[in-house]
Amino acid sequence: MKEYARTKEYAQLKRSMIENLEARGLAEHAYTDKVKEYMDFWVQRKQLKDDIDSRGVSVMDEKRGMMVENRSVSLEVQVSRQMLAIFTALGFKEDALAEPQGGERLYTAQFFFWWHAPCIAHPAQCPPQEDFPCFF
Repeated sequence: MKEYARTKEYAQLKRSMIENLEARGLAEHAYTDKVKEYMDFWVQRKQLKDDIDSRGVSVMDEKRGMMVENRSVSLEVQVSRQMLAIFTALGFKEDALAEPQGGERLYTAQFFFWWHAPCIAHPAQCPPQEDFPCFF
């Protein structure tokens, strides 16, 4: 079984979470302990995914002689929910949804093309460059 807690991916994710907490002044043990708990769930989820990849979504129940759901599927969903709860409790979800620093605005491609539709047909109708640069 792969030791996920010793991988580069594990170390990078944990370091990133700790650095984010430190940047927000939340480097106390109560918060860093939750990061450890999150990372324990992260390892468990990786192991469950490995089991699903190797044995499949359905497995043979030897006692009943029929195919049943691989228990790792439902456990992976439960672990994922716990991870999301911890992630949200640590304030990471709000950070992901917050407006970027410095007043920058992010727009979806759909909005961008809706806004710039007049630019394509009639360049004179393009909005001012400082608001929405027109690339057409």
